[in-house]
Amino acid sequence: MRKKILLMSTVVLVNANPSVFAGSVAGNGGATEITQVMNNAELVASVGHQADMVATQLQQYILQQVQTKISQQNLIQLPFNQIMQNLGPYRGMVEPYLNALGTTTQLRDSAMRASSLMSGEVSTMTRLGMDPKTYMQNMIQISKERGGTLKQSLDNTTSAMQDVQKRGEALDQMHDQIPGIDSNIKGMQTLATSNMQMTGEMQNMNATLLQMKAQQEARGIEGEQDKAVSKQLYQSDQDAIRAMGRLGGGKNAGR
Repeated sequence: MRKKILLMSTVVLVNANPSVFAGSVAGNGGATEITQVMNNAELVASVGHQADMVATQLQQYILQQVQTKISQQNLIQLPFNQIMQNLGPYRGMVEPYLNALGTTTQLRDSAMRASSLMSGEVSTMTRLGMDPKTYMQNMIQISKERGGTLKQSLDNTTSAMQDVQKRGEALDQMHDQIPGIDSNIKGMQTLATSNMQMTGEMQNMNATLLQMKAQQEARGIEGEQDKAVSKQLYQSDQDAIRAMGRLGGGKNAGR
């Protein structure tokens, strides 16, 4: 239902004023190609799947490191989170890996959400036959003018893209701070490499979206300024006409 509303509203706006989004956005590079956006959505999804696998490996590694404590206290049947709560001082042994687990699961969840929303936008722009730049410019303008569901849709997508960039940067930082994690966690190096590529792509796409929004806002300000200037010119013309009328009336009265 959301996609139907999105499709209909976009078509209405484009047909009403097809030239309003003419022009180019500097620095958008490969993000202007729909295939590149699709590839980026798939890259984000791939990172999400890799993060899920690494999260499982991290849990297994953590449990192995505290196996003696788990056996002594008969914790093996408890869920992972409850085991961690009952470790006491043993928790310090695996604290860096617990932090890594938290960072990895946050990246996984964020990547899954972002890839789903990005794929939905790709499907819509494909049906419309629009390139990503034109589509996003339309979406920004529509959401600004109409708000509601369309604005929420755009906000959800852009927020998810910004969040997955932030989570990717956090994982990159974590990876550099834990010595030997690549040796202990089999999939970590592959995840770190894919994540670095994804984070770079998200930085580019998010920067482009911010630039588009700034340009649309600038156009809106210019439009309001043009209206104000036109109003002032009209008022000046009306004042001049009235003044001339009074002057003409005075001359006639003197005669």
